[in-house]
Amino acid sequence: MPSHPDANHQAFLEKPSWGEVLLDQVNTGIYVIEPEVLDLLPPATVVDWSSDVFPKMLTTPCPLYGFLAPGYWCDIATSRRTTRRNWDALEGRVDVEIRAASLRQRLDR
Repeated sequence: MPSHPDANHQAFLEKPSWGEVLLDQVNTGIYVIEPEVLDLLPPATVVDWSSDVFPKMLTTPCPLYGFLAPGYWCDIATSRRTTRRNWDALEGRVDVEIRAASLRQRLDR
């Protein structure tokens, strides 16, 4: 999502191909919206935030802001990915505090 310095977004591109990638940022989902945003949507219709709501907001005066959070992020859409991300944390590839002795520390005793 390219944005102005005030974090107001100018564009939104969901799951771009490698040729369309503009930034090293991703949209992850914690959304805070004003009730007026819901008025943009057709009633009793299933909508998708990235395909329907955000693009619609960009065509209106509704501001669309983002927050660039530092740190590690990875999609965990499958059990295999979830397992890999857990190993990333356990093996120290992620800056996370784990309040337990590592297996290596326990074996060294």
